Amino acid sequence: MPAKSVEFLEEASAEYEAAFDWYFTRSEASASNFADELAQAVSMIAEAPQRWPAGPYGTRKFLLH
Repeated sequence: MPAKSVEFLEEASAEYEAAFDWYFTRSEASASNFADELAQAVSMIAEAPQRWPAGPYGTRKFLLH
């Protein structure tokens, strides 16, 4: 079964960019790890979106560690 698409609000995209920049100014490796962790999370959500807790307005919640 093909994976579902994952959409981000503009605010979420801006928050990701700010977080990435924060990590990058401290450590390129940390920024890379952060980006990899988020990419893995998005992939997991796309594969089985119903697995994650439902939020408001059809959203899903996935906590990065």
